[in-house]
Amino acid sequence: MKIKKISHFLMAVMVLPYFSGLSVLAEKKPINDAYDKQEEVVKETKWYKEKKITLKAKKSQEFVEPTPIDYEILIDGSGSMRDTGSLETTKAVLKDFINTRNKKTDRVGLSVFRGPGYDTVNNTMLYEVITDTISDYDNNFDELNQKIDGLKSGGLTPLLDGLNHSLNKMNATSRKDARKVLIVFSDGHPNIGPKRDYVITKNALRGAEQYINPQVNYPGNKAIELRKEIDEFYEKGDIESDLYLQKEKELNELDNKFPLGYKNVNFDNPSDRVNKDFEGRRYENHIQEFYDLTDMITKKATDIKKQGYEVYTIYLDNSKSDSYSKIINKNGEVESLFKNMAQDSNHYFSASNVNLLSQSFKELDNTIKKYTYEIHDDIEQGYTLMPETIKSDKDNVLVNYDDKQIQWTSSGVDYEELTVSYHIYKEISEGNVVVKHVDESGKELVEPETKNDEVGKKYETESKE
Repeated sequence: MKIKKISHFLMAVMVLPYFSGLSVLAEKKPINDAYDKQEEVVKETKWYKEKKITLKAKKSQEFVEPTPIDYEILIDGSGSMRDTGSLETTKAVLKDFINTRNKKTDRVGLSVFRGPGYDTVNNTMLYEVITDTISDYDNNFDELNQKIDGLKSGGLTPLLDGLNHSLNKMNATSRKDARKVLIVFSDGHPNIGPKRDYVITKNALRGAEQYINPQVNYPGNKAIELRKEIDEFYEKGDIESDLYLQKEKELNELDNKFPLGYKNVNFDNPSDRVNKDFEGRRYENHIQEFYDLTDMITKKATDIKKQGYEVYTIYLDNSKSDSYSKIINKNGEVESLFKNMAQDSNHYFSASNVNLLSQSFKELDNTIKKYTYEIHDDIEQGYTLMPETIKSDKDNVLVNYDDKQIQWTSSGVDYEELTVSYHIYKEISEGNVVVKHVDESGKELVEPETKNDEVGKKYETESKE
């Protein structure tokens, strides 16, 4: 009987779980080309292997060529800008900022949001929401300045529409190799959102129901549960306990600061003529509406940041000249909105009056010129990223990934190094091979050999004749 070695390979079909990414991976020019990378096996069995990847980048002290930057400046053109006299000062500050950009590497785009315009005397709509491109990305700064001079203002404050407009513009025309900077400037609270068939009011009209939006973190929502707890104390006759008094005090504070409103669907009431004309788009009948709108705006800003754009916000507080703004902003809601929209606290700037606006833009410029970390890594072939394990040792680091690559970005920072990490895993499929030794007639010479092992692993045996 002759003996000859024969090689076989174990085969099987394996299905791996898929994790969707936070966002489409943004293409950017690396700034940190050198960083330390370490791999550590954190779990391993015969059929499973998990590794932790750690990357550490240090601030480079070497000179690097200026990174091209595409600036999109989104400007509030609402009536308050005109009525408070802020518009002309804003134009001058914008031109100063643009003139200090690098013409060789930078481009600037301008957009404005305003409206609708409404005649409260004659109860007529003058014009709809305006989200307009004042200028596409350009490095002809003289021409940009001329367009700023022609900037008009009026109407309400459709910030959400403005963000949608700028995002579409940036996605369509920004350069792949450029830093993408969005600067949002506004002087007051946003008040225009999507159309609705209802409004929230202080008083109930014709059987309107109390309004609760569980998707929005409005502090007053807690009042419903508090009232239930207080009712239970009444039923038990325990209304003199310290806990009962504490609940009563908490409820009174909520009712004062964050009252619950009523969902009114009737626009035929004479006092509701404005809401009917606005088709429910005016979100300032009640503070709950403002929270609903700011929740939508914050989510849109988060979406923009996830797509790789650096978001800076400048808030000019003109609430002192607007009695209604004082009501909406009595707990600092407007300032909190612009802080939450920004990349982080270092990307938010404010001015208590228009004369301080120039200083805010200078501080913003200084932040833009600070260091930017970009760490990127390819997912090892055959492994799957575990998104829940993505970490960084600093706050507010932007993460983008897909199934092939992961990238961290942190801009306008002072720290000397940044460490990030993530886990990957692979499941090792089990396969089997069965070898039968037969003669020319098909008669088995020996018992069949069966081998179970990792798919793709080479298995050798000896033929028997």
